[in-house]
Amino acid sequence: KGALQIANSKNVFAHDFHIKDYDCKGVTITSGTGGTVEQIHVSSFSVTNCNEQAVIVDATGGTARRVTISNFTVYDHNHAGIAVNDGATDVAISNAVIDCNTAVFDAVSIRNAKRVSVTNIIGRRARNGLYLLYDIAPCEDIVVSACVFDSNQQDGVLVLSALRSTFTNVICKNNNQGAGGGAGFNIAKSTNGGAPECSFITVANCLAVDDQGTKTQQYGYFISAAPTNIMISGCSADGNVLGATSIAATVAVGE
Repeated sequence: KGALQIANSKNVFAHDFHIKDYDCKGVTITSGTGGTVEQIHVSSFSVTNCNEQAVIVDATGGTARRVTISNFTVYDHNHAGIAVNDGATDVAISNAVIDCNTAVFDAVSIRNAKRVSVTNIIGRRARNGLYLLYDIAPCEDIVVSACVFDSNQQDGVLVLSALRSTFTNVICKNNNQGAGGGAGFNIAKSTNGGAPECSFITVANCLAVDDQGTKTQQYGYFISAAPTNIMISGCSADGNVLGATSIAATVAVGE
């Protein structure tokens, strides 16, 4: 449940509201079992200090599609900033500052979803800035542009077993605050059984930089396992602890 819950509904517009100190989710957009939620537009709002996801779009057991979420802020949160889960399709997220202040969940989390666009988002002080997560199916056709992911505990962008996804004009800065092995961009295969290799991933005109006095971000671009058709083009990296790139020998990369 959420402070604002939109379930099994069509053609809903919600805007100009603030949710604070709520002991559950902030905005929940869900199909419900066997239901459909579509043509949902949520904008001009803020969520502060909720105990679950600030915003979630979920298609578990039904259909969630054609959802736009724009012009919002998330601050000092105890869970994920925004999550798009489990079969949701045609979701557009834009124009947001997501400052989570949590080491456990992600600023933007996309799981088993298709055709999601993420535009002009600042995602910071979370576990990962943006996480494309494989659970029972890959994320497909994800488009991320003009975003900044900085000061996160692990990676700026973590991509696990995703297909046909593009990152353009994305800045990953000063990540790996948890002093693990975090990178600006980390592209890898999920350890979940049956997960495919990442395939047809493009990273273009992006920047991975660490400009701190004591640097933490290990690599600018870290590509592991054996993904196929990975293209890094027109990108830059500077100040990363171990170097600009770490790329598996089996990967063909254009720079």
